[in-house]
Amino acid sequence: MPGVAGRCPCVRPRNVSPPPDASLPLETSALRGELRILRSLLLVGAAAVALTALLEWQHGQLAPWDRWAYPLLGGACLLGAAVLHWRRQWERHVRLGMVLALNAYLVFALYMVLLAREGPPDWYQLVSNFYWMPLAYGSAFIFLPRREALITSALMFAVVFGPTFWLIEQGRLVDGPLALKPVFTNFAVAQAVYMVLLLAISRLRADYLRTRERAEWMRQVAATDPLTGIANRRALNERLVSALGLLARHDQAVSLLLLDIDSFKLINDEHGHAAGDAVLTGLSALLAEQLRVSDELGRWGGEEFLLLAPGTTLPAATELAERIRAAVAQAAFPHGRTVTVSIGVAQAGVGETPEQWVARADLALYEAKRAGRNRVRQHLKPVEAEAAGPTPRA
Repeated sequence: MPGVAGRCPCVRPRNVSPPPDASLPLETSALRGELRILRSLLLVGAAAVALTALLEWQHGQLAPWDRWAYPLLGGACLLGAAVLHWRRQWERHVRLGMVLALNAYLVFALYMVLLAREGPPDWYQLVSNFYWMPLAYGSAFIFLPRREALITSALMFAVVFGPTFWLIEQGRLVDGPLALKPVFTNFAVAQAVYMVLLLAISRLRADYLRTRERAEWMRQVAATDPLTGIANRRALNERLVSALGLLARHDQAVSLLLLDIDSFKLINDEHGHAAGDAVLTGLSALLAEQLRVSDELGRWGGEEFLLLAPGTTLPAATELAERIRAAVAQAAFPHGRTVTVSIGVAQAGVGETPEQWVARADLALYEAKRAGRNRVRQHLKPVEAEAAGPTPRA
């Protein structure tokens, strides 16, 4: 005997979660798609490293340390992309590892330029290094949470400019065509501005994602019945319009079932409203067990449920309704009494409005009630009704 606690994998009652709090991690579609973006960025990074190495080699500007550092950095990017594809549970480690690898390379390359030889530094290598330095801060704010990104960027800034200015003040770095102190001061101010801008962008992005998730939550609340967790009347009305649109464009048969719990007022009167609510939630779960992936179930109002069955003709919908009626009559409910439903079935007719379609299903439901309840009755489409005569009444 079917119970009322089952669930269908395609349609399941659910409770509507409260709106996301600012302290909770965001789980939106935008964040779920972030893995693909990160993989793409890592692949682009590997290509950029290879292209830079090729150009510098062709022009005789490839530094000795970059002969092995470039392959290591490009290989790390490719490895990170592969791990994000095959081992998604290691995402956090990949994020942190890639930021640390890039920062370590940029710091190492800078100090090699400054200290690897006597006299003024190689200005091509120095300027090239500072061209890429903002990437360290950008990658931190892209790959890491905002707090960790800020800490990482601040440490990077301190490691780059603290010792550099100390070496300049001690006279251990020799000026070249330009004085090193004003050049590094300018670089330091520019990169401090980069960090502030990235922090602002990060905050704006988090606020945008939070607002987007709140809007999604509100949309779900507006379309969900709070007791049963299935679609409410507002959402069902939209789906009725969509179904009639498919019928008009593609001549796709579609039927609806209007279900009403028999003698529901007696359940509330004899067992209390809590028992009535338990019947509603249990019935929604039981109905969900009978549905296909394409079917739409919702609470039409009170003790009425509406089931929309796309691609289903009137005979098939009537058979489905009979199966549902029998399953409900055999199910056990918490208050210990048998629950039955009456069901009206109607297939949509071309040119009908949602109101006309539902009204015909309601007429069939009325016939089922008048015939003694725990019945299924159907209402023929308008064209069929003219050929076949009046709808049979029990």
